[in-house]
Amino acid sequence: MDNPLGTVIIVVSLVLAGWAGVLVARNRGVTTRLIVGTGVLELLMLALVVVGLVQTFTTTRDVSKAIFVGYLVGGLIIPPAGLVWSIEERNRYGSAVMLAVFVVMPIMIIRMRQVWGVPLV
Repeated sequence: MDNPLGTVIIVVSLVLAGWAGVLVARNRGVTTRLIVGTGVLELLMLALVVVGLVQTFTTTRDVSKAIFVGYLVGGLIIPPAGLVWSIEERNRYGSAVMLAVFVVMPIMIIRMRQVWGVPLV
């Protein structure tokens, strides 16, 4: 599960987190561009889920499959759940919700790599 897609997701998430942080600081709600960015992140996560599931069930490594699949599914659910919540909150708190989502996503990817047994250094 050590592939460049996880790194791309981390970078995209952190860029979106910076963007959401600017919106929070400027006391603004979620913008259409941030919604589109969340869609891009979700598509990347969907691709990671497909790759991760294929690798999980074809590997000979000793991987805790249930935990790994749980992180994959969780990572797939978090962005749209945060987006629904943030759209309902049409003020800076909606942007703050998305900021939290974008900070959590790299943590999910790093944890998936740990479960897979990839060295983090």
